[in-house]
Amino acid sequence: MVISDFGSPLVQITGGSNIVFQSVNFEAGLGQGILVSNSVRNLVIGCNFRNMGNMSVDINGGGTNGVVSCNFQDLAGGGILMRGGTESTNFALRAPTHNFVVNNLITNFSRAVRVYAAAVDVGFFGPISGGGGGHYACVGTRVAHNSIANSPHCAVLHASWDNVFEYNEIHDFQQVSDDLGAFYSYDYSYQHGNQTFRYNFIHDSPVGNGIDFDQDSLAMHIYGNVMNLNTVP
Repeated sequence: MVISDFGSPLVQITGGSNIVFQSVNFEAGLGQGILVSNSVRNLVIGCNFRNMGNMSVDINGGGTNGVVSCNFQDLAGGGILMRGGTESTNFALRAPTHNFVVNNLITNFSRAVRVYAAAVDVGFFGPISGGGGGHYACVGTRVAHNSIANSPHCAVLHASWDNVFEYNEIHDFQQVSDDLGAFYSYDYSYQHGNQTFRYNFIHDSPVGNGIDFDQDSLAMHIYGNVMNLNTVP
């Protein structure tokens, strides 16, 4: 048995750049594994995150930060939280982060935080509000080639603008709770849109939907996805 009383992030970067964490194990913390704030061109690659109490990687602000080829497993909460960029309903005034989440394996998450603790959260406010809607700014993030499986509730939460979700495999999500999707958003402010969902494979959820927009579907782009959900009527 391992008991942790360390509530702060295991690693914290503020205003840093060109820092690489490679092949590092992060385990048994109550807070985040890595918290990156207002930083640019940092990379987390080939790391392992296990038995974390909060979001394992939290990237807030800055740009061109990435999480690549990491393993996330047996998490009390969620996996990766992305925030940053400048929002506007006018495309010309939006500023993207160019952050990316690519080729990660995320499994057996949301074991203690049973709702709204996603494998990947791109700007959704759910973990803080308990699912009450709203969002953080998170503009221009790419989520691709990830394998996500085994959770009682959501898989990927999203919000804000101009994010791309492609070539992900998501399965065995929503094993307990319904009224959600593999990709889900809810936003009462209606300041959210232009997301792209393409070439994702979504399968084997007993009660989950595939791509679920809840009151916030401005200019969404959905094509080339394959879904085999075995949803109970």
